[in-house]
Amino acid sequence: MSAINTKVKTIDSLARGLIVLRWLQHEKNMSLPDLMASTGLPRATLLRILKTLGEAGHVDRNPMNGRYFSVPDASAVPSSSLARQLLSEITAPVRRTLERKVPWPTNLAVLDRFEMVVLDTNTRCSLTPNYHALGLRPPLLFTAVGKAFLAWNKPTDRQVWIDAALRHRRVGGDFDLAFLDKELGQIRQQGYAVYDSTRAAPNTPARYGALAVPVFSSRRCVASLALIWIPEVMVLEQILSSYLTPMQKASEAMSQLLTARGFESSAL
Repeated sequence: MSAINTKVKTIDSLARGLIVLRWLQHEKNMSLPDLMASTGLPRATLLRILKTLGEAGHVDRNPMNGRYFSVPDASAVPSSSLARQLLSEITAPVRRTLERKVPWPTNLAVLDRFEMVVLDTNTRCSLTPNYHALGLRPPLLFTAVGKAFLAWNKPTDRQVWIDAALRHRRVGGDFDLAFLDKELGQIRQQGYAVYDSTRAAPNTPARYGALAVPVFSSRRCVASLALIWIPEVMVLEQILSSYLTPMQKASEAMSQLLTARGFESSAL
């Protein structure tokens, strides 16, 4: 039984604010319609709560997709989380310019131990009404973002990450390391990585095609910038001829901004 005095009146507005905060902490990121459906609160009430929580430093809004997320106490946030947030903020202006040139969803992904993690995505261009790449964890060894990241990092670092991915994915016995090394060399030579979705199961994120290019800071690859498309709508040759150049220019612009800000890749 709680020792709190039950005769004291509760503050209903505070209770509603805590409900919203708990939903954001549980779901990681949510749109305003998501919050309305989950909490049952009207739009005007939610906006007031989100503004209050935002001004108090508990909630923030992703400028790329308009989704809200909880902000943990900075003293408890790992340095890698802060670095990823900074990377996303620095590159956001370039992403906004890119989304005006590319009608397909794009996202930015970084390494998280033995897999990639998507930091943000432009949900203005969605493959389906429920498409949200934010928070997805593409496998390091089997995806365009993973291979683009591996291809432009040092062989010694690359091997450490590959070994970790093999241990956690339990595919070491069947995995062709020599073929992967050859593939990474081809990716470096052509300047981009692609994901072949022809063997993917239907109704999964893997059924989409992906084109990925590296993003650098001080000549070290820190992230992968990816374009996601539906192969039934456009074939790879069309994607490359139409969007490879804008993607590469965006990557170059991001790399220049990150280098100018002295972004440290080791913090990720």
